[in-house]
Amino acid sequence: MIKMLHIATTAPEAPSSGLLNAVETITLQGGDLASVTALTDGMGESGPSILVALGMLAAVLLILRRISRKARSQKSMAQDTGVSFAASVEIPPYVDTSHLAAAAADIDPDEAVSRLSNTWMDARKKVEANPLYSPNSNERIARDAIEIERIFCGGHLAKNLAKQPPEAFDRFASTAQTLGAPKLAGLLQEAKALAMKGHSAELQSQPRKGEAWGMFRREISDLEARMHAANTAGGNAGRLVTLADAYMTQIAA
Repeated sequence: MIKMLHIATTAPEAPSSGLLNAVETITLQGGDLASVTALTDGMGESGPSILVALGMLAAVLLILRRISRKARSQKSMAQDTGVSFAASVEIPPYVDTSHLAAAAADIDPDEAVSRLSNTWMDARKKVEANPLYSPNSNERIARDAIEIERIFCGGHLAKNLAKQPPEAFDRFASTAQTLGAPKLAGLLQEAKALAMKGHSAELQSQPRKGEAWGMFRREISDLEARMHAANTAGGNAGRLVTLADAYMTQIAA
């Protein structure tokens, strides 16, 4: 029977000595100690053959190694200084958005869309090559800027509004805010409320050609006009795609 929690060997090196030396000093608790005791008691009482004894010893060593790993893991968690957490959290670089409009004024919107599209396509290729890859903040901003203009300012809001999940509106609004377009961010939150209204049981119960749906369609049309105006009021300096392109340029500088 093994009576000591520390396994050591002073005998000359044998084929199994490497396994024994790998076992560290550990603390056995609860069911793990009972498992070891049961195995070792069986060895002593039944007088097993050499092969059976080696097999049972191997089982004991596996249990001890599992306990040792668990103890090291718990110790590591207890001593975590926050480095592992910090490494897992992406902190986007600071960009002074007060200068983005001035930089965006000189950017051609079509060229900006092309560069942003390439950025997002590269991110998609990375995901296809490695499903565990998560697009970074710059790649997500490139995608969002294009999507916002396409969905909300492209003349098809009534068709596209119902297809957006609730979390998409919050993400779009956050991107607009990051790019220094707070007015557009507020309108995106209005779009979220309008989408929720369109999905509501109250509106769904009304006839599609009735007054309630007619008012709802007018609200969508009004919101789309305001979003288009907010996105183009400052010319290229106010376009979300040019702001996003200027943002990328500042980060790369």
